[in-house]
Amino acid sequence: MLHLCQELTQLVLYNNSLNGSITEGIRSLPKLKKFYIGNNKIAGTIPLSLGNISSLVQLYLGDGHIHGNIPSDLGRLSKLIEFNIEVNYLTGAIPQEIFNISSLQYICLDFNDLSRNLSETARLRFPNLMLLQLQNNQLGGNIAAYLSNSSRLTRLNLEDNLFTGPILTNFGNLQLLQEINVGNNQLTRDPGSPKLHFLTSLTNCRSLENLVVENNQFNGILPNAIGNRTSPLLLFAAPNCQIMGHIPRGIGYFEKLNTLFLANNGLTGTIPSTIGKLQSLQRLHLDGNKIEGIIPNELCLLKKLGKLSFQNNGLSEPIPPCIANISCLQKVLLGSNALNSPIPVNF
Repeated sequence: MLHLCQELTQLVLYNNSLNGSITEGIRSLPKLKKFYIGNNKIAGTIPLSLGNISSLVQLYLGDGHIHGNIPSDLGRLSKLIEFNIEVNYLTGAIPQEIFNISSLQYICLDFNDLSRNLSETARLRFPNLMLLQLQNNQLGGNIAAYLSNSSRLTRLNLEDNLFTGPILTNFGNLQLLQEINVGNNQLTRDPGSPKLHFLTSLTNCRSLENLVVENNQFNGILPNAIGNRTSPLLLFAAPNCQIMGHIPRGIGYFEKLNTLFLANNGLTGTIPSTIGKLQSLQRLHLDGNKIEGIIPNELCLLKKLGKLSFQNNGLSEPIPPCIANISCLQKVLLGSNALNSPIPVNF
């Protein structure tokens, strides 16, 4: 019956209980611009004929039971702005032809079983790309260098994959970037230096709010230039990353930070007094490191702090009594240290 709907421009069927598969007859809709059939029980494969609808602007096939490969024929959709096939059972590589669609603004291929490396062809450009979600796949290789040319990119999520190599320092050129999540990969530091220079480069991202790099293999040192006075960063999560060295005093520049996770690394030295400048901090996790010395009194300036975890370190000397004056505190975890004072009276 689709051949009787030659003038159809929108076919929106999402959020139902539709089953079956997408018919090859979809090619009979030459003027279709929007095809939303996600959040159903659609199975089968993506029909090759979908690539013949040159008018298509928005394609949403997410949250179904679609399997097989992403057809390279979809690379012919030169007007495509939104490409969403998340939460399915897709396998194989992401075709290079997809990365040749310069009009794309939103790419969501997360929660599939896609594998192999991203294309690393240097000439590829995504001048309009704003959102790239590839998390929870089996993608590997280096993070593609051409992503750093996407000047409109605001959100990048590559979490739970098999990416290797360093994080690109060129990401610091992306002035609109608000979120980076590359956690749970096999990323390393740049072999040319023990410092994690990508963190320094990201201080140029004046819109960056969430930075998640947890569970990687950096085996490096936090740089001194880790922040700046205009940083809007709210979340910095880097537990289980083999980070060594001292916590830099520059950590105090993140005055808007509400969550700091640096647990289960190899951090040494003392807790810098500049931690007291983090007036918005709500959760502070430094457990599972090799931090020594005292708990600084400046910690008591963090009036919004709700959870504090310093356990499994080498902290000594008294617990500052003023910690009991932080009215928002709900959890204080200081076990397995060398603390030697009475418990503060008002705890």
